[in-house]
Amino acid sequence: MKQTIQQLAVRNLMATGVVAAIVVVLMANVIAAQSAGVVNLIFPPRTLDVAQAAADSPLISLTFGPSETAMSAGFYNGAKIYEPTNDLNLLQWHLFNGKYVQNGRYVFSVTPDAAYELGLGYETALYDGFVEIMRELSHQYVLFELDGVLFFAKVPHGVEIADGMTMKGSLVPFPAEVIQFMKAAYVGAEPLENVFAYHLDTTNTFTFEGLGDTLLSLICAGIALWLTISIAVKIVFAEKRPLYKQIAMFGADIEAINSQMPDARRVGRWYITKDWAIAPGLFISRITRNI
Repeated sequence: MKQTIQQLAVRNLMATGVVAAIVVVLMANVIAAQSAGVVNLIFPPRTLDVAQAAADSPLISLTFGPSETAMSAGFYNGAKIYEPTNDLNLLQWHLFNGKYVQNGRYVFSVTPDAAYELGLGYETALYDGFVEIMRELSHQYVLFELDGVLFFAKVPHGVEIADGMTMKGSLVPFPAEVIQFMKAAYVGAEPLENVFAYHLDTTNTFTFEGLGDTLLSLICAGIALWLTISIAVKIVFAEKRPLYKQIAMFGADIEAINSQMPDARRVGRWYITKDWAIAPGLFISRITRNI
């Protein structure tokens, strides 16, 4: 066998280092992809630039029909009730239909010039197993105006939105079924012009995404840091390399082993010398006494 123990150890370290570098690059890419969630969770919300928002997403008009054809409106404590057909509706719209992003930020603070009560509630049902035990009005929709643009906002039930009150949330697409419901519930209402196509969800669902992004980033950063430190330690301290640690367990002298290497005979993947059996590997080489 022509290679020495030192050469085997270096080859193992180089192979491990290449794989570690690839993993670190992948982890860095994942962290970069999740950076928006981390930034939006940690930093204060961005003040929405309404002019830019209107340029990025053309404003729409809502025209209410002359007759109730889509569905009828229920009532709860004087509020019209919208009940989603899917309990995962809110999460799906946040995760899969795309938030409005402005300069890398998707959590905004807005201070309405004027706010209008819609009386449109968001009803959820509570279950014990498969039995519905109660219903409650958990959220409501309000309409507000900012710089000449109309926005819908989803807020917790009971919150009164007053002029000059600042709200924080993420702008997500308005589910088609909510728009359909509104057209049926507000028959004969005046058309709404200059409406932003996304509604402001202030129910803190965006924090789940930010927490998920932050957790994933921390995991990736931990893996990348551990790999980097591990390789650096092995480069600086040769005794930390796996092959050297194996030899240290036997209390053997490396040069004494090297002196027997030229006379080694090969048996499968093992090289057998007078006193040692060595199995070279790409990442880890094995060595044991030849008994």
